[in-house]
Amino acid sequence: VTLTIEPGVTVMLDEQTSLLVYGGLQAMGWVTAPITFTAYKADGIAGSVISDGYWGYVQIGGGADTEDSDGSHLRHVVLEAGGLGFNPSLHIAQSAPALENLTVRGSGTVTGNLANAGAATLAGSRATTSNQMK
Repeated sequence: VTLTIEPGVTVMLDEQTSLLVYGGLQAMGWVTAPITFTAYKADGIAGSVISDGYWGYVQIGGGADTEDSDGSHLRHVVLEAGGLGFNPSLHIAQSAPALENLTVRGSGTVTGNLANAGAATLAGSRATTSNQMK
């Protein structure tokens, strides 16, 4: 099973909420239409957060069939205001996704969690320290 997120989509996650993808994740944004994972506030405005690390994380892999996760691909994806409790905004568990042009900002920590990530690839990505979001 594969979850596909279209270019330009904003996924708003509530406080302490995470997205666990035990199958494949295809999040293929464009330079002009990135895919953004951000905080949801009561006012419904994406990114209007009080502090960094508001929501949990996006996890790829870790399910019973890890082969489904190996074909995951994230390109031109923004992860902002995730990483609740000084955790990373992205967890890679027992899979080898391709990660291109990721931007991590306002995260509990700027590092990712690669648990048994195998041959995961990372290219053209950047992270900013917390307290960068306003």
